[in-house]
Amino acid sequence: MIRLLNLRSVAVGVVLLVAALALTTADSAAQTALTVIDVKAVQVIEDVPLVVGKATVVKVVVTAGATTNARLAVSLGSSTNAQTVRLVGGTNTLYFPVDPPSGPGTLQVSATVSSTGGAGGNQVTNTVEAVALQKNSLKVILLPVDWSNQDLARNYPARYNSFASQSSDFFKASYPIPEGNLQITKSTTDFMLTADERAIVDSVGNLNWANIMDMYSSIALAGLREMPDADLVVGVLPPRWFARNLNDPTVVGLELQAVRQAVANQVDSDYATLAHEAGHVFGLLDDYDFNLNPPKIGDLLDEPGYWLSQAKVINPNERPTYYSFMGASDPSSQYWVDRNTYMAIMQTLESGFLP
Repeated sequence: MIRLLNLRSVAVGVVLLVAALALTTADSAAQTALTVIDVKAVQVIEDVPLVVGKATVVKVVVTAGATTNARLAVSLGSSTNAQTVRLVGGTNTLYFPVDPPSGPGTLQVSATVSSTGGAGGNQVTNTVEAVALQKNSLKVILLPVDWSNQDLARNYPARYNSFASQSSDFFKASYPIPEGNLQITKSTTDFMLTADERAIVDSVGNLNWANIMDMYSSIALAGLREMPDADLVVGVLPPRWFARNLNDPTVVGLELQAVRQAVANQVDSDYATLAHEAGHVFGLLDDYDFNLNPPKIGDLLDEPGYWLSQAKVINPNERPTYYSFMGASDPSSQYWVDRNTYMAIMQTLESGFLP
């Protein structure tokens, strides 16, 4: 009798242990459930056509029941990228570089998630359009303009090099042009304005449009002498040049509709000013309006984005506030590009002609 009871209790114990293991395994599987929620191809902002030849990432949103390692494989057309990644419990957003589109047309963008052993998970596939631009390159020359000996001693070349680097990086990142096709040349020749070209306001503060026209025309001609096939000449002025000559310390950049090929930026302007002034060459208007109360700084972003060269996620709903680069310069804000601005530039490049 005693032996039978012992055997019976052992059998019951084994059943309970197996049941417990089964529950633990089921609970673990539920915790580490892997699901791709969405997948998109991104070059600058989301939900717009891709540009042939421009650097591209695939954005994947995936959920996990618990912190775990997983295998993620993405593809854009024939380009693939598979990696083992560490996921946290909840929603994860990841970006994977892929080859850019090589030609126009419809492409499939796909993401597959599974355990590191290849089990479970799912696949999501979407479609995206790629466009080929009729004008798929842009040549820009940065030209130091009106740097006095004092300006040179204090701010050159460090400020000039910093302006060129930061402005060029943002310009290439935020415009719908393949990065390798946006050639920005940094001149080291200091072009000096004449006294008349510098006198852009009279003694009572009225703008002298004839002198402004001469100033911009001379900057354009000076830049074209160095780069005859330049699409845009950027006159890079020393710090506070507009404060000294326009009597307006709030101005850091200016373009003149009558001389579309030249713009002027102060070297102490922010990283988005070059993209802003170049936007006028594409026929874009300012987004800011200081006549409103409170003043309008610019248009807020309407699409998430990604700054590829900095691996930086652009989220319109997070701080600091992001404005599209056709807004005004604001030290407390950051800049990217909104959908309307991006698509307007893309459509101009698709047409093959600058305004």
